[in-house]
Parts: sequence; structure tokens; C-alpha cells
Amino acid sequence: MKSGLKDKDPAIINELYDKRMKAAIGKQPYDAFNDYQSINDDFTGLRDTTEVSAKVAQLKDSSDVKKEKKTRERLQDETKEYMGNLSKVLSDIHSSENVFPSIGDLEQRLRIHDLTSKVKKDPTSEEGLAAARMLASAFVNLSFYLPNEFLTHKDYKRAILTLTLASEIKENAPGVWYNMACAYARSGNKKKAIEALNRSVDSGWKDANQMATDPDLESIRKEPDFQAALARVK
Repeated sequence: MKSGLKDKDPAIINELYDKRMKAAIGKQPYDAFNDYQSINDDFTGLRDTTEVSAKVAQLKDSSDVKKEKKTRERLQDETKEYMGNLSKVLSDIHSSENVFPSIGDLEQRLRIHDLTSKVKKDPTSEEGLAAARMLASAFVNLSFYLPNEFLTHKDYKRAILTLTLASEIKENAPGVWYNMACAYARSGNKKKAIEALNRSVDSGWKDANQMATDPDLESIRKEPDFQAALARVK
């Protein structure tokens, strides 16, 4: 910031300073401390920073700032550990040729119920936000990348497994249930395919044309229950 401000008019510098100071007001102590510290660094030597320097000194040793700093560092470490564990779980789903992993074991290793509980308890807290980020990383792999790969290779059992895990994270995601219907239909389980398709429609699936023409659903297209589900979308 300093290099970009050196040649600025003092009035512009003061305006930018005041704008950033106002933005810091009302933030949580830890966020405010970081903002004030950044402002102090950026404007020292360009204008009087007595006010913001005092803010930094005031908050630096406060119990709230120390507590929040400790919490965020812990959550960063926890998130890093979770991402490593997620990679291991995804690898195990791929490589478990002889022993098929149980969904209960995978749910536990991915901490699905633990993390969803934290999000529901307080979604705007640091704990809730960190849990949501971890679940989002798991969800995008379990709902999109892995099932698409497994469906392409006709590994319907693993496609269903990953989509089932995704549905544990977001129980009303229409795309997850639709793709699960496709996997079940391809595997020959018409009953489960219809059930998943109805869950997709119940959750908000809107693309009637895709449902009517998707080759993945060919095996159930003439079923009365399929036509009933399609009629609900139309």
C-alpha cells in the first residue's frame, strides 16, 4: 500500500485512512486487530497514525484477541489435518478392490455427522464456518468428481457409495439424487432408481427434458413410476 500511496494527495490519503478505520469499527476484536495493524503498517510515514497505533496496542494483549487467535490457529490445523484425511479416504474408496469400504466407516472417517452438527449449531461461528468448509471439500468430491469417474467406468457400486455419502452432507441436493438414480438404473436396481429419482424431484429437480432423454435412465423410462415422477417435473 505504501508504494502506491507515496505520490497521493494528503486529502486522498486521509480519505482512504478514514474509510479503512470506519470499516474496522464493529468487527470482532481479532479481525479489528488485524485491520488496525494493517492500517498502521500502510500509513506510517504518510500521515499521523497515533490513533491506529493506540488501537493496535490496546487490542494486542487483550484476552479476546488471544483467545480468537488460538481458536483460529487450532481450526487451521484441524482443517489441514481433515484435508489430508479426506485425500486418504478418497484414495481408499478407489483402491479397495477386494474389501469394499462400509458407508458407516467412511461417514465416521469423514466426520460427516460431527461437522454437520457444528454447522447447524452455529453456522456463523468460526467453528461452524470451518466445519462448513471441510464439508464443502468433501461434498464436491463425493457428489461430482468421484461419481462421474465411477459412472464412466461402469463402477456403479462405488458411484452409489460416494453419492450416498454426499447425500449425508446435503440431504436435499437434487443433483445428487438424480445421479444416484442414474447409477441405480445402470446397475439394474429399478426400485432404488425410482426411489432416488423421486427424492431428486422432491428436492427440486427441474430439468424434465434431461430426465426424459437421459440414456442412463433408459432402463426405467417405461415404468409407470418413472412417468409419474416425470409428470411432477413437467
